[in-house]
Amino acid sequence: MRKAEFLVLAFCVFIASLPQDVVAARAPNAVECSINFEGAASREFAALLGLDSRHSTLELQLSEGSAWAVYLLKQDTIKPLSNMDGQPIRRNKFQFFEERPSHLKIGPYFQDLGTALPYSKPGYYTFTSDNEEESLNSSSPVSRLLKKWKGMKGWKTATQKSSGDEIFRRSFLSSDGTEATIQVYSLQTYPNNVPAWVYYLSFTFRVGDNSACRP
Repeated sequence: MRKAEFLVLAFCVFIASLPQDVVAARAPNAVECSINFEGAASREFAALLGLDSRHSTLELQLSEGSAWAVYLLKQDTIKPLSNMDGQPIRRNKFQFFEERPSHLKIGPYFQDLGTALPYSKPGYYTFTSDNEEESLNSSSPVSRLLKKWKGMKGWKTATQKSSGDEIFRRSFLSSDGTEATIQVYSLQTYPNNVPAWVYYLSFTFRVGDNSACRP
């Protein structure tokens, strides 16, 4: 089973599990905006991402699901697409500005959880990274981050794994009230019908007063 097919199947299973009185369910819409994370916590957030005054920028490739939401927003291919195959690669950028007040700028692509059905969360925005093989043998930004985080307190290991387990979590609170939560999940995929384990990152923000993503 290909990864795109697995994502579609997982979403269909989710819809089938909803109560019968739920008349509609859909993934959250994508939006283009930026989130500013300010104050002392921005330094801690940046340090977790390996950012400082000398290395101030990080780009992460979005997952197929997050990228597909962006495509539905932009519709920016010459020939319209009916599925995730051949969709443009999307990346989000983290930029750390050390001058006082220090801040971290994130964007431009998010999914607005206020538009999700049936469980909407107005004021919350999210995106997920592309999958990374459990071996972490690649030189991708996600692989480099995970190699660093595996040595930190709070990284969970289990003798028996389940797909969708949360492996790692960190939360931060900006001076303007923006909350940021970073989570690492494990996922079992089936490339070429062979089971394989991967990781992916999830970033969720509840925006504060100074965010361009405010509803």
